[in-house]
Amino acid sequence: RQVYEQALFDPRNKEALLQAEEFVRQNRLNEKLQSLVLASVVVSEADIKNKFNEQNLKLKVQYA
Repeated sequence: RQVYEQALFDPRNKEALLQAEEFVRQNRLNEKLQSLVLASVVVSEADIKNKFNEQNLKLKVQYA
């Protein structure tokens, strides 16, 4: 813990710590936005079935 605190308060590490804080801040904002978007998405069972059929069912047609 002592080594960690020394590194944390060492002025030579200031820029790296600022970059790390900014990265974490942006990451948290992105996670919040993603949570809000996903919470508002509603997909009906019919939509799910249609998408499944669209991606997995293939129809072969032959002309006589």
